[in-house]
Amino acid sequence: MRVSVLVYLFYYILVSGATKNRTCWLEASGDFRDEIAKHIKQSAKLIYIDFALPGHPPDMLDIVCKHVNNPYRWIRTTSRHGRSLLMLDENYKYMSLSTLTIGVESMFINLTDHPARCLRGKDEEEVLKIIRESFLGELVAPDVSSMSPLGNDDHICNMQVLEDHGHALFRYRCCRKHQDGDITCEDMQKDEWVQFLLALIIIIKVLVILWSPMFLPETLYREKYVAAPYIFHVPGPALSLKIVVTQKPDQFGVKNTQKRIRLSDLRNMQTFKTMIANTRWEHDRVYEVKVPDIRLSVKSRRLLGQNNVPITIFKLFYNSLIRCRIRHLELFQHAKPTETVK
Repeated sequence: MRVSVLVYLFYYILVSGATKNRTCWLEASGDFRDEIAKHIKQSAKLIYIDFALPGHPPDMLDIVCKHVNNPYRWIRTTSRHGRSLLMLDENYKYMSLSTLTIGVESMFINLTDHPARCLRGKDEEEVLKIIRESFLGELVAPDVSSMSPLGNDDHICNMQVLEDHGHALFRYRCCRKHQDGDITCEDMQKDEWVQFLLALIIIIKVLVILWSPMFLPETLYREKYVAAPYIFHVPGPALSLKIVVTQKPDQFGVKNTQKRIRLSDLRNMQTFKTMIANTRWEHDRVYEVKVPDIRLSVKSRRLLGQNNVPITIFKLFYNSLIRCRIRHLELFQHAKPTETVK
């Protein structure tokens, strides 16, 4: 019995040591390479790759990779345009930069480590190295991936959490694999052009908010065809009108035909209609009404605002040159044609 236990322990130690020394890599289940090739064929500049590790605790990478933000999300970029998006803030799509999301794709895959559970017991640097090399090898066995290296502009990136005098800095670290098999990495930092772009966006937003009414043509927001009230104050003494309400207008003679107004024509004169409908207003009797103010209902486009100039310099040039109204000016009307001397 003791011999069998010792043999089992020796076999376990031997297998564990061999597994620890063997190359560990991740392999994707399904047609990962075909899906990546499909996105690249559709001119994808940046691909978000979220993955899971079946057979391992769901928070294993979160516990091991303490200096990585969301270790279950890695990014593949295929051009400088894709890497430049990593320099922007995560909310760039809400900062009037939604057009930059064209060519950004996302996908989800399940990964399996080979040999089985070889990721367990490794530290953060070893786990990140295995994941990075596996993605650079397109998640296939090392002997297969060596035959199809990625392009020169293809990078695999993840977000690192760096410490800076007690503050956390979140920066993407992008790595690429050269033809000779060497892997080089660099941290993506905002350059002066990205800072200038973000500052320009903020300035444009402030201008749009403060002066947006000035940027719109007046024809888009002014109600030109809506009737607006206009009060005309009669200068001097009040205007005197003689009014008579009757059901027999012929008794006042033919000369007053043009002065007749039907009550149905006074649709918008509610004050006047209320006045003559009063029970104290007798029919066939002439009343003299004093009118100090005249309320007119006119189109809004015919009213001139207090802060509007009736004619501008551009309109003057347009009417004079484009519409040829310059010939109607008094200066040209009285000009005499010159006589040629023979």
